[in-house]
Amino acid sequence: MDTNLDRKQRDLDLNVQLGNQLANLRDNADLSQEQIAAQLGFARSTISKIEHGQRVLNAVEIPDYAQALRLSPSVIFGEIDRIVTEYDSSKQDEPGAAS
Repeated sequence: MDTNLDRKQRDLDLNVQLGNQLANLRDNADLSQEQIAAQLGFARSTISKIEHGQRVLNAVEIPDYAQALRLSPSVIFGEIDRIVTEYDSSKQDEPGAAS
């Protein structure tokens, strides 16, 4: 049975994983947090929070974030799908997981 605590932990884990992937995508694009922040009108600290999973991009911000990374929004949405699928699959494989 999924409790509120389990759900909160899942959300936190997924946000951290997505943030890590966004940082990797930024590094691959050879862009700094400052450059991304300037393009989006965010503070650099906001980009840091996103990359550490402390702040989540909303659906309206994802296309703009992708454009700042010089990517299609489908890349970020695809990463979200991959992260969620892998996370949920790994949790189902754990001993004691509900079937």
